Amino acid sequence: MVLYSIPNVNESFSIEYSISQIKDGIALIPLLDKKYKIALPDESSDRVTLESKEFLNSAIFVDFNLVTIQENVTDVTIEIRRKKRSFDSYYEVTNGFIVIENLIGQLYKAVALKAFELQEIQK
Repeated sequence: MVLYSIPNVNESFSIEYSISQIKDGIALIPLLDKKYKIALPDESSDRVTLESKEFLNSAIFVDFNLVTIQENVTDVTIEIRRKKRSFDSYYEVTNGFIVIENLIGQLYKAVALKAFELQEIQK
């Protein structure tokens, strides 16, 4: 059996919010979806990493790399990194894109939350 490394799945898009608003939104994702937690908080850089434990002993890291395009426009790159090697590259790539799609939805929802909605989530 040959083990090989598959490339990390990533997706880039622009969003009409500032980097600070995006970082605040990423910090809320674990409140919206309990399977994620902040893995590597780093206030000095424009990168935030979430961690998610999947089935059995498998887990992923999700890197959000942020770049300012304009004052209120940010380029976001989401990259999925596996903690371990994969046996099934088709499954991993397909699942990676599903995770990215869900996280983009969570990010938009988190950034758009109003203060009273946030209080309800934190209860």
